[in-house]
Amino acid sequence: MILSRPVSRFRLLLVKWLAGLIFSMILVAVLGGTAVGLRGSGFVKGMFVPGLKIHYSASWEASEGFKLYAAAHVLMAINASVVLGMGFMFRALT
Repeated sequence: MILSRPVSRFRLLLVKWLAGLIFSMILVAVLGGTAVGLRGSGFVKGMFVPGLKIHYSASWEASEGFKLYAAAHVLMAINASVVLGMGFMFRALT
């Protein structure tokens, strides 16, 4: 397909990087939505690891906890994009 019409190297790499970025953002969103969906279905009793003996000194209301959960997923999406960029860099520079 690339040989049938000329595409610049920069455009090819940019489109491949953007496709990977979109995929990683969608992946993080699906994983976060699945966790919230399983929690809401009653299949999972809470959003914690069973048997873990850590006691937190702070507790939040549901809306505040969901805001923190969403913020954590934004940071996880940024982390996924950085890992994607590093992998893309090592792949493209060979």
